[in-house]
Amino acid sequence: MAQALAESGCDVTLRGFETFGGDLPAQAEESLAAALARDAVALPLPCTKNGKTLNAPFSQEEIPLRELAALIRPGSTVFAGMVSDSFRKMLEAGGARVLDYYRDEALTVKNALLTAEGVVGIIIDKTPVTVWRMKAAVTGYGRVGTFVGRLLKALGAEVTVYARSPVQRAKAEAAGLNALPLSLLAEQTHRFDVIVNTVPSTVLGEDAVCNARRDCLMVETASAPYGMDFDACRARGIELVKAFSLPGRTAPKTAGILIADTITGMMKEANLWNP
Repeated sequence: MAQALAESGCDVTLRGFETFGGDLPAQAEESLAAALARDAVALPLPCTKNGKTLNAPFSQEEIPLRELAALIRPGSTVFAGMVSDSFRKMLEAGGARVLDYYRDEALTVKNALLTAEGVVGIIIDKTPVTVWRMKAAVTGYGRVGTFVGRLLKALGAEVTVYARSPVQRAKAEAAGLNALPLSLLAEQTHRFDVIVNTVPSTVLGEDAVCNARRDCLMVETASAPYGMDFDACRARGIELVKAFSLPGRTAPKTAGILIADTITGMMKEANLWNP
């Protein structure tokens, strides 16, 4: 994201990349205060994972959200992904303007596609069989579930979507996929080589996991409280891949460019663009 913003003409500085281990596309500031003394501040997606500190895996030390909010210059604009109401209030209390770039519908759709591509890559890497003729189950048919189902079908898999919503099942059927009520999943898990969950609530409990084959690959893409029983998978010896941080983990450059493009578009709409 920083590289794409710099290439677009923005004067970019960085903070929180002390352990990155590679070449940085912009100057790294020595202090958090110096880094935040800017007209605009771009924070990650999601901006926090625990509600207390910034999502900064390359930082030498944790960056508390309250400290960050206190150092933001009044009148500056903060671009962040998936901003909680509490963090927004912290920032706005200090006089900052907060824009959540993940609310941009075009970005969320593209991000879902990149996530689905990462999921398919995991399946190819982790299974001893081809996607062609693979029997795959996808729980949920939102943005990520839609793209996962379509990509797997395009590669020749036999895909069954399990969803509570009749509308979601109708959309899956319209895309040429099998579609069944989610209530039937637990008794049918033994049918599949791969099960991909996109629902952030328990849909694959102990009974469903115990009914699955031991060579079934489980892929969890949902956020907490998650949809799969991790302990049951471990006890049964089923491989479970926690496919979090996608697409940043599998396609960081493309993901960063998409976010940078969204931020620059928001800058232009807000009359902040002056590279």
